[in-house]
Amino acid sequence: MQRLTGTLITFWAVIIVAAWFAIHRPFSVDALGISASADIAAGVGRTLSDLLLLAAIATGAEASGFRLLVWLKIKEGATGLEAALYAFGLGLGVEIFTVLGLGLLGGLNKPVMYLLLLGLILLNPRQSLQVLRGYQKLVLKIWGWFLGANWWERALGLYLGIALAIPLTIALSPVFSWDAIMYHLAAPKLYVQAGRIYNIFEMPTASYPFGIEMLYTWAMVLQGDELAQTIHWLFMPLGGAAIWAFAERFFTGLDEHNRQRAALLTVTLYFSVPHVQLLASWAYTDLLIAFYALIGLHALLIAISRGNKTSWGYVAIAAVFAGLAFSGKYTAVTVAISIVATGLYFALVTGQFQVNRYARWGFLYGGIAFAVVLPWLIRNWFFTGNPVAPIFWGVNGWQLDEIAPIVGKGLGQALSLEMVLGRPFKAAIFGAAGGVMDATISPLYLAFLPLTVWAAWREKVAAALLLNVGVQYFCWIAIIVSTAQLDHSRILLPTFPLLALATGYGLAILPSLKVGILKTFAAFLLGIFLLGNLLNLGLWFAAADTAPYLAGLQTKDTFLNGILGSQIRAAHFVNALPQDSYTFFLFEPRSYYFDRKVAPDLNGGEIFYFVDNQPTPEKMLADLKQRGVTHLLVWEAGLKFMQENPDYAKPERAQAAVKLLEGLKTRYLTLLYEEKGQYNVYALG
Repeated sequence: MQRLTGTLITFWAVIIVAAWFAIHRPFSVDALGISASADIAAGVGRTLSDLLLLAAIATGAEASGFRLLVWLKIKEGATGLEAALYAFGLGLGVEIFTVLGLGLLGGLNKPVMYLLLLGLILLNPRQSLQVLRGYQKLVLKIWGWFLGANWWERALGLYLGIALAIPLTIALSPVFSWDAIMYHLAAPKLYVQAGRIYNIFEMPTASYPFGIEMLYTWAMVLQGDELAQTIHWLFMPLGGAAIWAFAERFFTGLDEHNRQRAALLTVTLYFSVPHVQLLASWAYTDLLIAFYALIGLHALLIAISRGNKTSWGYVAIAAVFAGLAFSGKYTAVTVAISIVATGLYFALVTGQFQVNRYARWGFLYGGIAFAVVLPWLIRNWFFTGNPVAPIFWGVNGWQLDEIAPIVGKGLGQALSLEMVLGRPFKAAIFGAAGGVMDATISPLYLAFLPLTVWAAWREKVAAALLLNVGVQYFCWIAIIVSTAQLDHSRILLPTFPLLALATGYGLAILPSLKVGILKTFAAFLLGIFLLGNLLNLGLWFAAADTAPYLAGLQTKDTFLNGILGSQIRAAHFVNALPQDSYTFFLFEPRSYYFDRKVAPDLNGGEIFYFVDNQPTPEKMLADLKQRGVTHLLVWEAGLKFMQENPDYAKPERAQAAVKLLEGLKTRYLTLLYEEKGQYNVYALG
């Protein structure tokens, strides 16, 4: 009788509670008395699924990479961390080219992309289990280290956790960063809509090497742009792990305990660069390049240091990583050049140089690196008729004058000693994201440069790192002599892990130097900078205000209105135009949130094409109509920027552009939408 009574009471309780949850869904905002337009369950579920899918993508990459490592026969010469990093690097390359192949075949749909994800994990079951156990061991190892560390090591460990966590919360929110909504995600969005990879004629920037964009495309099919952004964030902890592995392997002038302390310092120096933190929250490509640049150098130096032992596998993966770095952007060719130069120097100073061996390695390295680059060249040749579009010789169907802003035509800077020597000071001290050199970087690399040079006299690998940085720096100088479009610090981001390593080594040897005042002030300056950076991270998190969106208390549209505002409102208007409308943009290159057919401007350069080639309103109108354009969107803020910045456009050219546009508006355009000082949309007459 008691058992029956208990069973009935159980059913009664279950029915009542289930009925309550049927009316008041778990985590629903109305149950908490909060007014919101979305429920918490959806927001939290979306965020957690993004993180789970990111972990699945990483697991699939490492599992397939471990299988390749067995074939390359290098696991026995690498530590566990090094093998894991090599596996990640190789596996991500497998994912990039698999998505490229499937996309070209029209396989960009959920069933195919989920089968790819499952296949990478399930077809490598032993490796996948090895990866999952590796995650567990890593967590336990970090926790054990934290418990045994002293106070300042724990403080740095907490700082690193915060420096990773805050960019991740921004990355999990809707995309709004400039280049992401210009082409890094704008092109993948069009691929996903079409279900295939094709030539996006209206977006010549889609002809850049598109390595990480393949991962973005995959992520957008699986889930959305938030997952895509977290993929770029993934390269921040990967970069930190690569820095740690490099320090443990090559800081041979320090004992094991001090090597670990030096590794902690070097990772901290890298993670404390404000622009690294910012880029980790955006769907860009630079952290991928930095990661592959470092592990590519790491593999080549191991090959050299192994002497007469079999090392072809290390040379091969170093070449693969150089090719994958190039898949981030054309300018990453400087990474391969600097790695080869550093390898030759390291071989000479360590007495390992042999002409025959390095001649064979040179052919192997060059051949494999070119093979990894080749798919992007073939894609461009097939799509545009030019394998190196758009950076050299343009894109079929476009006048070179029209795409000048993305190839830097006619914008080079004069070479001078002041420019060469002044750039580091300008970047480190005056550089600001969205301002001077378009990046806020750390002053510590420059502040401790004399100490770093001092360290280079004592340790060959520190000298090799500085040589690598120097080669990349002078390659960059050569680039900006050709085009000022690339005169920003982000091009040098692949050197930041190397600078962190060299600077960290210099700080690590301070206790052995009899310069107490330098040791004291170095610790003071590092502490002050990290505290200031920690404050900025907190302010960034508060200003970004992503928590309501991540928790489901805010819709995507509301979040974006708070950041992009007028652009989102203009996009809503354009998206309500007829299905067959074609809107041409002036001064606005960002098209991600526009769902009708549009032609984004190329960094504000379109108007000058018309000034030079179609200089009257009648000719400009005829040109637009010949393209099939039905509407014109003008970003007034972009026009104002052009008028007020003589470095961007000479005053007489800016005046000619304004005159041409005003004539077109007055005679042939009908205003349909207006937001003062922002976006105007016109119908062509």
